[in-house]
Amino acid sequence: CIRLAAFFIPLLISYPFFKPCKIVWYKWFKWTLSRNGACFIKLGQWLATQTSIVGKDFARILCDLHDSAYVHIMDEKAILGIKGLINVAVKPIGAGCIAQVHKGVWNADGVLQEVAVKIRHPKVYENVVCDLTIIYEAFKILEKLPIIQSILRKEQILVFGKSMMEQIDLRNEAAHMNIFRENFRKEKDVSFPRILYCDKSTIVESFEPGTSLMQLKEHLDEEAKEKIVFKTLKAFIKMSIVDNFTHGDLHPGNILIRFQLKRAKKFWNRFWDVKSIPFFDFCGEMDAMPLPFAKPRLQETLESPKEIETGLEKYPKDYEPCLVILDTGLVTRLEQEQYTNLLLLFYSLILEKNSENAANLILRQAHQGDCPNISHFLVEMPILIDRHLRNGAVPDMTDILGEVVSIVRKSGVVLDDKFLGLLIGYLVLQWVGTDIARGVDVKDVARSVHDEYLCNHKPWIKIIEEKYSQKLI
Repeated sequence: CIRLAAFFIPLLISYPFFKPCKIVWYKWFKWTLSRNGACFIKLGQWLATQTSIVGKDFARILCDLHDSAYVHIMDEKAILGIKGLINVAVKPIGAGCIAQVHKGVWNADGVLQEVAVKIRHPKVYENVVCDLTIIYEAFKILEKLPIIQSILRKEQILVFGKSMMEQIDLRNEAAHMNIFRENFRKEKDVSFPRILYCDKSTIVESFEPGTSLMQLKEHLDEEAKEKIVFKTLKAFIKMSIVDNFTHGDLHPGNILIRFQLKRAKKFWNRFWDVKSIPFFDFCGEMDAMPLPFAKPRLQETLESPKEIETGLEKYPKDYEPCLVILDTGLVTRLEQEQYTNLLLLFYSLILEKNSENAANLILRQAHQGDCPNISHFLVEMPILIDRHLRNGAVPDMTDILGEVVSIVRKSGVVLDDKFLGLLIGYLVLQWVGTDIARGVDVKDVARSVHDEYLCNHKPWIKIIEEKYSQKLI
């Protein structure tokens, strides 16, 4: 408590004096959160999505918390006590607010392979329990304030606390990873690391090479960017609509990109490099022969920004982007009724294009309580939906989320936490899409999910049959 008071009291008292230069205060606020452990970093990451509360400039600065994390000195002796792990690099290759990741070597029955070793920060359990207690008690004191009532409910604090406690036990992340691998086992362009070992504080998983999405954007042409955005949105919609098992923290830091040689090219690639055959010596004449004979064997996987830029510049039609999704500690699973409503909402938006039905279905996912103005919600929400359905292309996430929250506030509707989490996750990905490529039509992504997955999906077929029978009546 004394530590938190020393950090936060000067920060809060100084706010009125920093109004002429708010950006400096915003950066101080971000730094304060980053120095006070996992709960406050996660709180800052959540605030980064609440542009209607903190404003665009503040949200943009808080987004840096995805890259700000405490790093601890690894207990090498304890880690190397794990059977099969024979070497771990001292310097971490990545860090989050719960754990950090090191590169290592795994011995599987004499076969050595590179692995990623995720190690929980020391005392993170005790610190999170303490911080959650303080946050909860502070909320009980402040919950009577109108501004707090319009932003937070007691249930949201409890959900936040539960999600933090689940993430502390790394066995939950390993279990989630295995479910995602099973759900995406048939997908060639989306992959997840393979779990080799896990306990409460450590995960050993296959090392997945690739480059961060945001690092790559300067090295790609528009077509490649659009493919990546399309596949990212498609993966998220598949998780939520088809699998009802959605990654709860799918920001750019948790997505790696690599480019794989297309399957049709892989077969011919084995026989492509004629120059490598020892008895072909044409005294330089081979260099003058037309393709395919003079074409060199292509690299099967492009991983670094330089490899990707060079490979796509020479052979742009031979490679396809692949996503590697990491950090599955936080997931969203809807109850059966919620999931059915989500499928109905998808049906209303994509097949019926009925914005009024969609607004009613969103209202079903709300804690209505003493809503003073539901009619405002049912008038304004269809207008918002219609406008973005007509536009099609990826909208500005900050604008649409701000509009949704404004409508919700004025009507007194409080959206269900899980449903709101899916909405924010989807809009965060749209925000990334806006930053990388604007040419992706969200309706095309949704139709692709419908055509590829939903035709044989039993819950979806049931909804279609019910809709069809209602029309017959």
